[in-house]
Amino acid sequence: MTDDFGGLGNQLKDTYRKVARDRGPSDDEIKQAFSTLAGAWDQVAESVSTVLTDPDIRDQLKEAASSFATALGTTITELGSELKRATTRAASQVDEEE
Repeated sequence: MTDDFGGLGNQLKDTYRKVARDRGPSDDEIKQAFSTLAGAWDQVAESVSTVLTDPDIRDQLKEAASSFATALGTTITELGSELKRATTRAASQVDEEE
Protein backbone atom coordinates (compact mmCIF):
# COMPACT_ATOMS: atom_id res chain seq x y z
CA MET A 1 0.00 0.00 0.00
CA THR A 2 2.84 2.38 0.87
CA ASP A 3 4.46 1.67 -2.49
CA ASP A 4 1.17 2.29 -4.29
CA PHE A 5 0.63 5.66 -2.61
CA GLY A 6 4.29 6.57 -3.05
CA GLY A 7 4.05 5.77 -6.76
CA LEU A 8 0.85 7.77 -7.08
CA GLY A 9 2.47 10.70 -5.28
CA ASN A 10 5.44 10.60 -7.64
CA GLN A 11 3.14 10.51 -10.68
CA LEU A 12 1.20 13.51 -9.36
CA LYS A 13 4.44 15.44 -8.74
CA ASP A 14 5.75 14.62 -12.21
CA THR A 15 2.47 15.63 -13.86
CA TYR A 16 2.29 18.86 -11.85
CA ARG A 17 5.85 19.76 -12.76
CA LYS A 18 5.19 19.08 -16.45
CA VAL A 19 2.03 21.20 -16.47
CA ALA A 20 3.76 23.96 -14.51
CA ARG A 21 6.74 23.86 -16.87
CA ASP A 22 4.53 23.92 -19.98
CA ARG A 23 2.09 26.64 -18.97
CA GLY A 24 2.67 27.54 -15.34
CA PRO A 25 3.74 30.84 -13.84
CA SER A 26 7.31 32.02 -13.99
CA ASP A 27 9.60 31.84 -10.98
CA ASP A 28 9.14 35.60 -10.47
CA GLU A 29 5.34 35.23 -10.53
CA ILE A 30 5.57 32.44 -7.96
CA LYS A 31 7.83 34.53 -5.72
CA GLN A 32 5.41 37.46 -5.99
CA ALA A 33 2.46 35.21 -5.15
CA PHE A 34 4.24 33.86 -2.06
CA SER A 35 5.13 37.39 -1.04
CA THR A 36 1.49 38.41 -1.36
CA LEU A 37 0.37 35.38 0.66
CA ALA A 38 2.94 36.10 3.37
CA GLY A 39 1.76 39.70 3.59
CA ALA A 40 -1.87 38.61 3.81
CA TRP A 41 -0.98 36.06 6.51
CA ASP A 42 0.78 38.78 8.51
CA GLN A 43 -2.34 40.94 8.31
CA VAL A 44 -4.58 38.07 9.42
CA ALA A 45 -2.25 37.23 12.33
CA GLU A 46 -2.14 40.88 13.40
CA SER A 47 -5.94 41.14 13.20
CA VAL A 48 -6.43 38.02 15.31
CA SER A 49 -3.90 39.26 17.83
CA THR A 50 -5.65 42.63 18.05
CA VAL A 51 -9.06 40.99 18.39
CA LEU A 52 -7.90 38.74 21.20
CA THR A 53 -6.52 41.68 23.19
CA ASP A 54 -9.74 43.71 22.88
CA PRO A 55 -11.73 43.16 26.11
CA ASP A 56 -15.11 43.86 24.46
CA ILE A 57 -14.48 41.30 21.73
CA ARG A 58 -13.23 38.76 24.27
CA ASP A 59 -16.46 39.27 26.23
CA GLN A 60 -18.50 38.74 23.06
CA LEU A 61 -16.52 35.60 22.31
CA LYS A 62 -17.15 34.30 25.84
CA GLU A 63 -20.89 35.03 25.49
CA ALA A 64 -21.03 33.28 22.11
CA ALA A 65 -19.18 30.25 23.50
CA SER A 66 -21.50 30.17 26.50
CA SER A 67 -24.58 30.34 24.26
CA PHE A 68 -23.20 27.53 22.13
CA ALA A 69 -22.49 25.39 25.20
CA THR A 70 -25.99 26.04 26.55
CA ALA A 71 -27.60 25.15 23.22
CA LEU A 72 -25.50 22.01 22.95
CA GLY A 73 -26.37 21.00 26.52
CA THR A 74 -30.07 21.56 25.87
CA THR A 75 -29.92 19.49 22.71
CA ILE A 76 -28.17 16.63 24.49
CA THR A 77 -30.69 16.77 27.35
CA GLU A 78 -33.60 16.69 24.91
CA LEU A 79 -32.04 13.81 23.01
CA GLY A 80 -31.55 11.90 26.25
CA SER A 81 -35.19 12.50 27.21
CA GLU A 82 -36.38 11.37 23.80
CA LEU A 83 -34.27 8.21 24.00
CA LYS A 84 -35.61 7.51 27.49
CA ARG A 85 -39.21 7.92 26.27
CA ALA A 86 -38.52 5.64 23.29
CA THR A 87 -36.97 3.01 25.57
CA THR A 88 -39.91 3.23 27.96
CA ARG A 89 -42.40 2.85 25.08
CA ALA A 90 -40.50 -0.13 23.69
CA ALA A 91 -40.40 -1.77 27.11
CA SER A 92 -44.14 -1.16 27.55
CA GLN A 93 -44.89 -2.78 24.19
CA VAL A 94 -42.81 -5.83 25.14
CA ASP A 95 -44.72 -6.11 28.45
CA GLU A 96 -48.06 -5.85 26.65
CA GLU A 97 -47.09 -8.56 24.15
CA GLU A 98 -46.14 -10.95 26.93
